[in-house]
Amino acid sequence: MIFESNAKVSGGQLAGTIDNQGFISQVTIQPDTILKGGKLSGYIVNQGTLMDLEFVGAQVVGGTLAGQIINNSLIGGVFKDVHLAADAQLNGGYLQGKIQGDPAAPALLEDVAIQAESHLAFVKIGKNVTWSADVIFEDNVQFIEPTTYCNPTQLAQIVPVLPSLDPMVLGHSDKPCTQLVGGLSIDGKLFQRQLTVTRANEVEILGRIAPDLRQVNQVVDFVLSATYRAVETEPPLYFMVDTQGQVLPWDGEVLHLVAFKDQVRLASVQSLRLYHGKFPAAGQLEIQFGYRLMDGTVVLNELPLEVVVWE
Repeated sequence: MIFESNAKVSGGQLAGTIDNQGFISQVTIQPDTILKGGKLSGYIVNQGTLMDLEFVGAQVVGGTLAGQIINNSLIGGVFKDVHLAADAQLNGGYLQGKIQGDPAAPALLEDVAIQAESHLAFVKIGKNVTWSADVIFEDNVQFIEPTTYCNPTQLAQIVPVLPSLDPMVLGHSDKPCTQLVGGLSIDGKLFQRQLTVTRANEVEILGRIAPDLRQVNQVVDFVLSATYRAVETEPPLYFMVDTQGQVLPWDGEVLHLVAFKDQVRLASVQSLRLYHGKFPAAGQLEIQFGYRLMDGTVVLNELPLEVVVWE
């Protein structure tokens, strides 16, 4: 079936193999149908395959997208719960829901905004792609633009506001693009990186991590350690915290850190309550936290959280 360039179809159902050079809107694409070319608009229910076309409507739900799909919608056009055929290219618009590419030849996404609670597998993330913080990327997703490794979430804007901390990466040559923030607070006041308290103060210590997106959904151990000096002139003592909250002596070797929380699937934004309570002894503490990947890579805050405790 051929729709010429002056053809306009609105409503109903389409079946068979259709070479479209015209304008189609508000239709249902039947199973085993291939619709190629032209423009689509309105709300499309797709149970077949859409190929090499331009979308200018509101939403396409379901089915397969193949070839080059250009989304030039001016009304927030969304592709929802779609399968992307081998070597498909999707340019522009929004993606939502479950997006599944071809394992042997992943589709390329460019100039696309991925909406909240979406789940992507077997695709390549190209230029100018953005996404919400809770989007899930499976390990098979490829990030082919270096800047897309960086989590777009701005941790500094999340309440409570925590001071920014530079990440330190150990055991891996390819430095991940990870954000770390953390701070100490008493009496509900602002969180600070450095704080002076007394042993009578209740202290809250929080950390937050936005990991490199290649690491999201990987299983990690969170680690927590502290360097303690009773007075400045004394040599430091090193401690680490285990999964039971017990403070254990530590030899200072990162490889020997026990897990503070073990076998956690890393989220795109990970919040940690590192401590709440009174400090048992006066002195100076420098606190580091972070996570350890299964390959042994450890990401920590390079600039420690610092607290001075008076009697």
